[in-house]
Amino acid sequence: MGGVVNGNTGTPQLTPGAGFVGAAVLALDTRGTQDIRVRWTGGTVAPNERDYGIRLQYRVGNTTAFLDVPGPGGAPVEYVRNAVAGHATVLGPHPLPAAADNQPLVELRWKYYFRSGSSGARAQLRLDEIQVSAGPVVAESLAVATAPATAQAGSVCPPVVVHALGRNGVIAENFNGPVTVSIAG
Repeated sequence: MGGVVNGNTGTPQLTPGAGFVGAAVLALDTRGTQDIRVRWTGGTVAPNERDYGIRLQYRVGNTTAFLDVPGPGGAPVEYVRNAVAGHATVLGPHPLPAAADNQPLVELRWKYYFRSGSSGARAQLRLDEIQVSAGPVVAESLAVATAPATAQAGSVCPPVVVHALGRNGVIAENFNGPVTVSIAG
């Protein structure tokens, strides 16, 4: 069994707003996919005196700020230190926001962060068994990509191109259902 145990440093990170953070980052290429889901195991190796958590965050690209992945009810997806050493729980699968669909770079960050306590050892938490899955783009709508400006009854019309689109306008490459185009007068 592999995994990561997070510790923390006494020196703040240089990224604005990062504070005293430890993190694991995973880069993804999500082009051609949607409905991206993340499942992982969070656990407490040693609870110690100070309370820490691991929060799942994401960003599109590598220069924007990380945002919390919302869980049920909109609360951030996170594992919080348990008072019992050896405790573990599976979180997810949680869907990423639609902004993460069909992108050349999406970064996931599991941020190890301070919650409470004033002195003593920091909680030792673990991050394990990360699973990322995605579905193919599912057609939700149709869009006319190209159509002739004019056409004449009784003659061959130039091609009309219709795309099946998924969430966020991503083309559903594998769509093979019927599409009926009719002339509206």
